Amino acid sequence: LRELMKGLSSLERVVLECMTKDGLTFDEVHEQSGLHENVCFNILQALIIRSLITADGPRYFLSKHISPLMMEEINGKEARHAESLELIEA
Repeated sequence: LRELMKGLSSLERVVLECMTKDGLTFDEVHEQSGLHENVCFNILQALIIRSLITADGPRYFLSKHISPLMMEEINGKEARHAESLELIEA
């Protein structure tokens, strides 16, 4: 479980930052993220598996059940460092 929550990839962060409280359709996420369609779909599925977003009908929403511990795993110093390294290596 710990590895499941370990930080975000830069692409996961792009998709998460597109989310609004009213939710978005796949097409809206795809358009706003600028990601290729299949990459966008895979990232959405990965975020659902990690319980960071939920799908309700055709819309995707930020999960209402993100704990403070999960937020630290996502936004903490270690996660930001790992994300910076990913961008440098790209």
